[in-house]
Amino acid sequence: MNKAMILTAAVCFATVSAYSQNSACGGASTSLTDSQSSHPHSVTLTWTASTSSGVTGYNIYRSEGKHSHYTRLNLGVISGTSFVDRCVRPGHTYHYRARAVGQRNAESANSEEASVTVPTP
Repeated sequence: MNKAMILTAAVCFATVSAYSQNSACGGASTSLTDSQSSHPHSVTLTWTASTSSGVTGYNIYRSEGKHSHYTRLNLGVISGTSFVDRCVRPGHTYHYRARAVGQRNAESANSEEASVTVPTP
């Protein structure tokens, strides 16, 4: 699939919420540290589905700096339009981008950035 044929997925909403301390870190991230489990939060991302034909799903990327390197969070392509990042730390600001994925795992350009700061207790 030609990258130009895929519309950029727009990350439109990022929220922080508490979750069960029994929840595991998802995606390609590492497991929770002691400090994370004592202040459990998660970030829920939702986006608008691409209207391009051939889109098979989405990849989500995160950075801790506005213009820093983004790391892919999901192991497999996400078929829906939401993702929960359970590997966040209190007091940290995270920046997220989504990319639509098409045939042969071709990705679109980055979506608009969604940023969120996880509260400290």
